[in-house]
Formats: sequence, C-alpha cells, structure tokens
Amino acid sequence: MDIQKIKIKSDYKLADIVHDIEKGILRIPQFQREFVWDKTRVIRLLESIFNEYPIGSFFFWDAPQKYHDFYRDVAELNLSKPDKYDKIVYILDGQQRITSLYVTVKGLTLYGRNYGEICFDLDERIFTDRKPDNSRYVSLKDLLSDERNEIYNGLTAERREAFNDCYRKFINYPFSAIDVRDKELDEVCDIFERINQGGQKLNLFDLIAASTWTPDFDMRVAVKAENQKLKQLGFGEIDNELYVQTLALIAKGSCTRVVELQLRETDVKEHWKESIEAIELAIDYLRSNFGVVNAEFLPYKGMVAVAAYLFWQNSSRSLTNGQAEGFSQWFWQTAFAERYGASVLTVMTEDGKVMDKIAEEREVSFRYPINLDIDSLIKIRMGRKSAIKNAVLCLLAKRNPRHFKNNSLLQLGDLYYSDFNNAEKHHIFPKSIVQKEYSLAMVHALPNFCFIPAELNKEISNKKPSKYFGEFAESNPEFSDTLKTHLIRYDEAVERDEFMSFLASRAALMLEEISKVTGSKVARALSDNASKALDNLEVKLRDYLDRKLKQADEDYWGKLVPQDIRENVKKRVDAYLTKDPTKNLSDFSTRNFLDYCDIMDYSKTILSNWNLFRPAFRSVYEVEKRFLSFKEYRNSIKHSRDEMVPFIQKEGEAAAEWLSAVLDSVTSTQGSNLAKAETDEEIKSRVSNEFVRSMIRAIPTWVNNNYPHGEMSILRGASGSDHYIKMGKKTAVWYYFAKEWVFAELQGSNPEEAEFMRNNLAKPDSVLDRGRQSKVRFHMVTEPDFEAMQKILEKRVKS
Repeated sequence: MDIQKIKIKSDYKLADIVHDIEKGILRIPQFQREFVWDKTRVIRLLESIFNEYPIGSFFFWDAPQKYHDFYRDVAELNLSKPDKYDKIVYILDGQQRITSLYVTVKGLTLYGRNYGEICFDLDERIFTDRKPDNSRYVSLKDLLSDERNEIYNGLTAERREAFNDCYRKFINYPFSAIDVRDKELDEVCDIFERINQGGQKLNLFDLIAASTWTPDFDMRVAVKAENQKLKQLGFGEIDNELYVQTLALIAKGSCTRVVELQLRETDVKEHWKESIEAIELAIDYLRSNFGVVNAEFLPYKGMVAVAAYLFWQNSSRSLTNGQAEGFSQWFWQTAFAERYGASVLTVMTEDGKVMDKIAEEREVSFRYPINLDIDSLIKIRMGRKSAIKNAVLCLLAKRNPRHFKNNSLLQLGDLYYSDFNNAEKHHIFPKSIVQKEYSLAMVHALPNFCFIPAELNKEISNKKPSKYFGEFAESNPEFSDTLKTHLIRYDEAVERDEFMSFLASRAALMLEEISKVTGSKVARALSDNASKALDNLEVKLRDYLDRKLKQADEDYWGKLVPQDIRENVKKRVDAYLTKDPTKNLSDFSTRNFLDYCDIMDYSKTILSNWNLFRPAFRSVYEVEKRFLSFKEYRNSIKHSRDEMVPFIQKEGEAAAEWLSAVLDSVTSTQGSNLAKAETDEEIKSRVSNEFVRSMIRAIPTWVNNNYPHGEMSILRGASGSDHYIKMGKKTAVWYYFAKEWVFAELQGSNPEEAEFMRNNLAKPDSVLDRGRQSKVRFHMVTEPDFEAMQKILEKRVKS
C-alpha cells in the first residue's frame, strides 16, 4: 500500500509540541538561524492563541534516514542527542513560533531573556512582561504546569474564571501542521516555496552549509573568516552564495540550484581549500586588470565565481595571453549586455563551460547584444543598482585616474571611493548649478560622475566647471592629460557650463571606451594603436602570401607575381640600395620583396592566382572591395593629419576585421595559433586528479587491446591534450584532459546514447546533448564513466 506523502494535521495540540521537542522528534535544521523571538513578539503570539486567532500552519519534514545529522544542536534548549535510529522530523516553517512557545511554556532563559516572566494578567486578560506574583500575574509556565492547582486555589472567583479560560484555550488550541515525508531536500524546498504565500525562498547558502556541516567544518564559520580577510585587504565582503557557487562549479561543473543542493561534506573536504584559493586569485586579477576596486564595483556578483572557476583550472595561478584575451571579452560583454539579468545560476553554468574553452585556449566568440547609446547612459543614475553603471566605474578606475590639481595617481582603494553613491560627492557639475535648470535627479546622471578625492571636492564646492577647470589648467601643466584619464573633454560644454551638452559629450566618450573593450581583438588593437595594428596585420598577410605562393612554386616571384608589381618593387628596392651601399639585390629573398609591395599589390597578386587563394578569400568582389577600403583607411592613418572621414573609418575597420578573420582561418588550419600538443608526461604534470591521470594510458590501452585489427584507433591531436578515437576515417570520440575530469564528446550520437550517458555517469549534469550537431558532451570522473563510454563504442562496432 502506498504511503501518503503529504498529510495535514489539524488536531496538533500544545502538549504534542512540547512532547515531540523533549523527546527529540521535532528538531531545528542546520539552516535555520534565529530560532526564538524576543518577548514582545512572543507576547503577540500568545495573545493570538488566547483570542483564538489563526497563527499559520507549521511545515514539518519527516526526513529520510540519510538526513539524520541535519539538525542544529541548540545547547540552550538542553535537549538530549537523538539515537542514530530515532525518528527525526524537521521544522522547516514555523520554528520560531514553536521554539518561542516551548521556551515560554518551560520558563527558560535564553540570551539574558527570562521567558518564565511572561505572565497572564488575570484582571485585564492580556499577556505582559513582568515577574509573576501568582495572584494577579501568573506565568504561562506555572499556569500550564502540574502544580497549577496550588496557584488556582489562592485566587478570587473572578481570577479563577480567567485562569481556567486561559488554560482551556491553550491546551485545546488546534495547531495546524503540514507533514511531508519521503521527499528529498530540493523537493522539500520547492514545496515550501509553493505553499509560502509571500514567495520567500529558503536561504540556499544556509541549506548547503547545513548539508555539508561536520564537527570539523562549518561553512558559515569558514565563509565569515574569509570575508573578514577580504575586508582587511580592502576589497570588502562578498556574498555567501559566491563561495557555494564556486565550490559547485569546481566540484560539479555546474552551479544551478539543483546541483548546489547536491553538494555534500565530501565535496567540501576535497575542494574547499582550492575554491578559496581560486576566489582570492580571481579577486586579485579583477582588481589589477579590470578596475574592480572593491566588491561594490562588480557588475555582477556571480562574476567572481565564474572567474574563480577559470583560475582553478589554471595550475600556473596566472592566465596566458590567450586566456586573458578570452576572459576580457567575456567580462566586458557580459557586463554591458546585462547578461545576468535573469536565471543567473543557469547563465553562470553556461559561462562555466565558456571558461572550460578559455582554459584550454580554444576559440571563443561572444556576440551578446549590447543596446547602449548616449541617452541610455545619461538616464543611468548613480544611486541605483545597475550592471552598466558598475561596469563604467570599472572602466574609469581601470584608466588609473589622476588628481585634477597635481596629476598624481588617485588611490581608489581608499574607503572614500567605495561610497560612490553619496549624493554629495563626485559630481563634475555641482548640485547647486544643475538644479537651477534641471531636476535634482539629473545631478546623479552617470556621465556627471568623477573620482574626486574628499579634500578636492570641498575645494570645488559649488564652483562652476568653467571656473575650476580653468584654475586647474593653470596650476597643472598636464591637466589635459589628467582629464583623459577620466574620459573628460575640456570643450565648449565645459567652458560655457552647458550641462546637457557636457553629459552628451562625456557619454559619447564612454561609449567609445565601451566599444573598445567589447569589440573584437582587432577593434581593440585599432583603438589602442591603429598604425601598429595595421602594420602587424600587413606582416601577417605578407607571411601568408609568401607561404602559400611558395607551396605552388619556390620561384614564385618571377612566375606568379604580376610583372608590373615586380617592376615597381624593383624600383623601390633600387632606391633603398642607393642609400645602403653595404647591401645588394642578392641579399633580398622573395619574402623581402613582398615588404616593398603596396596594399593593392597584394590584392592583384591574390586575384592573379585565384585558384590558390579561392578557398581562403572565397569572393573576388569581397577581395576588391575590402582591400580598397583597407587602403583608404591605412592612408588616412599613416599620412593624414585631418580628422578621418567617418565613412572611411567605418569601412576601413570592417576591412581590417575581414582580413584578420581570413588570416586567422588559414593559419588555424595549419595549427599555427593552436596551443602546442602536450606529451603524456606534460599532461601528467598538469593534471592533479588520479583518475584523469590514469586515463592517459587506460583509454589507448583499451582501444589497442580490444581492437588490434583497426576497428578503432587512437589519434593524438595537434593541440593541447586533444585525442581522437577513430572508427575508420570518422571520429567517434574527441576528448582532452582537464584538471579534474576527462572532457569527452561523442560524435555522430543519437538521443538514446545521450540518455544512456545521463543515466550512467557520476556527473549526469555534465551531459550536453548538442542534438542538431549529433554530438554529446560529458565529463568522465570515475571508472564506471569510462565503462559507459566503452559500451556505446562497443555497440557501434558491432552494428
């Protein structure tokens, strides 16, 4: 017969509550904090019961045996420790009401509060906080005790009636309780959230701290200690949940609510120390490279956990150039696209998989939609929470802003700068100036914010920008450079004190900076130093042309390069040789000749040898169009002193992006931008997990021993720790060795195989079914995981 899994008890009496607590049946779970109310709230509860008002239902969890040690031991209640096989029912909702009733009925003293002094006034028929006199004022403890008749016999008739009325109401009051059984912790939490009309969620951190608690480790204590350390370092405390999210990403590869609730003490024992180390490394990196002065500057709190997960994967404790590039793109695009607006834990888990790619220096591409313009930046207020506001603050801090008066570097770590929402600080146009024409809220517009130290803020006071900018320009000979560090133009808007024009001008500068950090690698290089970026791109193009033409003919200069180009190059080389008599024409290689070509010479050479270059460039029209735009852009950068025509700049930057993408694609096919392939010994030295290390030999041994005739074979990849299990010419599995697991991807898979892996892996949440591409990704962390993969491959061989 099926056992009813949820039961409503409507006849639960006060005597039952006291009995169940004293016998250790009813227990407070670890995640509950404040477990008893102060006297004022207790008195209101008692009066509700006396007046026969409803006080809400209790929510009990008849927990499975594995949660036997889940209770919180409250020494003040002096309860005996339950036997290992005793039944335990946890109070999930109503614990404050229940414990308040219990300590009052028992007359206990907690935290200096004597609940035995909560008395019933027999004359006024109300509860009050005072010492009992057993005449007019009787404590609830005595009123309900077995010795109550001794007090009753000494009372007047009127007071006896009040005494009996109170006694009857308390012993007969029908408490309501919802009793849930045969449910797991995450299910119980979901039930609680659904029945709670206020929609209040149980604190996830407290739940996990409870489920991972041991006599040797209390997560709450550990987090408090670490936050104190971060506070002393000037960064400030981070949310408790970030520690759990980091731990879950490291231990499980996911930080969704369901996965976090699966964390146990074994996960803590294995990964807590390295989680803390990773968090510290991530915070240090964010402070040093992204302007995250302190925790309040973070666009999203969860970024710390995702960054920590990346650093955990990096045994060197620092990022390579490729990893830093990928992480930078992720950080700024995530912030300015407001990516963590909803389903945060799910998005963080997705970003954890992005960090997997960045850690292995695989290609990552971000195209998160960013919808910002001048008006939207002006509408952002400093006093309101905003990821974009915080990201802009990080950008400003990252520029190492300097003191208006003396150009000295501002120390943004000072406590003053953490209070950037203070209405009296950091305004370029003072409040007294702005509110003459605009609403007070406008003074707090984001573009009106500036890092101004306290002493300078007092000196500026209510001065107009035109006045104090002029004063600082006289006293600080480097004032124009100072303003650049703040993204401020000393233009007509400042000189004329035109507030709205200034906001628009500064917002435009902010947008330029945002475009720079969120753009592609090429866009950022062009923004930093366009001339150098173009030079580097041309070198890359010449190297490719030389390599490709040489594959067709070693003497390509005389056979494959158009004659007019050769003649023009010879004139340029001859002109050079007249200036350097130590060299002659024989010193020049064919690759050297390419250095003397014009931009359009490259285009003509490509088109003249279209059969060679078609696979890379694909379209004659695109080659002609893009190289022409590139030429105009390059000439403007290299030779023009006038401001560039916007159309030329836009088309030229697009051409540079296109050419860079083409060259990246052709070099990647030759492995030139891939991480060097690791030897088995190099993999072993990098990997710390024993199972992962064992798989370095176990996988090829299994393939070679079981399929000596070539039904399956192992092929080492050209990059990192990549390996392939081949079935003939087709790839069956691609895998590589991460620090804590073997990352694998089944090729040509089907839904049945994906379901089989979910049902048989130690980390089913790691399974990613890329159905449209017929690929299934997963993590192998145990021997049975490897056996599950073997079964799929064996079945494929047989079929």
